[in-house]
Amino acid sequence: MKTILNFILLFAIVLPCSGLTQQDLDQIERLMDKKLEPIKIDIAYIKGKMATKDDIIEVRKDFTEEMNAFRQEIYAKIDSTNTRIDSLYNASIAVWTAIFIAIIAAIFGGPIFSRWLEKREERKNAVVKMREMALELVKDKPEWAEAYKNIGLL
Repeated sequence: MKTILNFILLFAIVLPCSGLTQQDLDQIERLMDKKLEPIKIDIAYIKGKMATKDDIIEVRKDFTEEMNAFRQEIYAKIDSTNTRIDSLYNASIAVWTAIFIAIIAAIFGGPIFSRWLEKREERKNAVVKMREMALELVKDKPEWAEAYKNIGLL
């Protein structure tokens, strides 16, 4: 059985080459080289483009540096945004405080202000009455005119 297999194997190997001459085999080899040459060039180009471990580490370093710069930029923007939010928060507190004080002043300030105006009018009327009395007294006694001028009644 082994001998039959050996004969079949021998015929299988020899049979394809039995009708070909050496010239035919050389021509086939040249054609195969000619067809495989662009593929070999492409493989060499791809091998040249293949990244090595050092290339990957370098790219990773560059990427890490860019990410750190981006993080710093984002942190700076966050800080400036937080500062603006804090200032707006403080401004809104000031506005709400002013509104509250205005409301309280409108509620309680009206009666207080009206009483102050009444007292002011009373004082003004009292000063006017004093001036009128001073003018009448000056008509009767002109020597007092100088004294009334000094105190501001004339």
